[in-house]
Amino acid sequence: MSHYILWRPIYNINIAEIDEQHKGLVEIINLTTYAQTKNHPEKLKEILTRLIEYTQVHFKFEEEHMLKNGYNKLVEHQGQHQVLIKQIVHILEQLKKGDKEVLENIFTILENWLIKHIREHDKNYGHFYEMKTKDAI
Repeated sequence: MSHYILWRPIYNINIAEIDEQHKGLVEIINLTTYAQTKNHPEKLKEILTRLIEYTQVHFKFEEEHMLKNGYNKLVEHQGQHQVLIKQIVHILEQLKKGDKEVLENIFTILENWLIKHIREHDKNYGHFYEMKTKDAI
């Protein structure tokens, strides 16, 4: 059974650049399903490496956006980002060790990782940014 994340409007935080980057993360995570169904662990390792790289670029952009706009929970958000990067690195390390359980559950782990972060943490920033821009009008 193949699983894919379908982007839903509820995932938007209404900051165009960040929403587009989130969609890019979804595309990369969806590639894990393809590699998994084809039983291609080497491709999966490449995809996870790409996910780590893209995530680091995205987090840097997001944090700079937050800093520029005076987000009061920036330090907390940066901590969340560090935890998420460590989780992906851990998954990649487990995969390199041949951990079959990680291989079987990789999509679900990554889906939960991304969607939970967007819906719980990034949404808070989206609301903050929306209120800030409304106050500026």
